[in-house]
Amino acid sequence: MQILIALLIAPHHDAESVFAGVLVFCAWILGFLVYFLPCIIASYKDSRYAAGVAILNLFLGWTLLGWVGALIWAVSAQPNTATQSQPAQPQRPA
Repeated sequence: MQILIALLIAPHHDAESVFAGVLVFCAWILGFLVYFLPCIIASYKDSRYAAGVAILNLFLGWTLLGWVGALIWAVSAQPNTATQSQPAQPQRPA
C-alpha cells in the first residue's frame, strides 16, 4: 500500500508510470485472490476441511497440482454439520 501511495504522490512520475504502478498493484491483488481461491471457497462453504485446504494451498499451492488438488478438495467437501442447526427430533412418549 505504501508503494502505491508513493507512486501516486511522487512528482517525478508521469501518468503512464503511475498507471503502470496501479495496474501492477491490482494484478498482485488479483493474483493473491486467485491463489487463495480454494481457501475462500472452503471457508464460504463452511467445510470441515477448511484448515486442511488452507494448509495444502499455502504450502503446495504454488505447484499447479497442489492448487488444483486444494480446489477440488474445497469444492467437493461437504459442509460442517457440527455448526449447522439440526431440526428438533419429536420425542416419543415413554
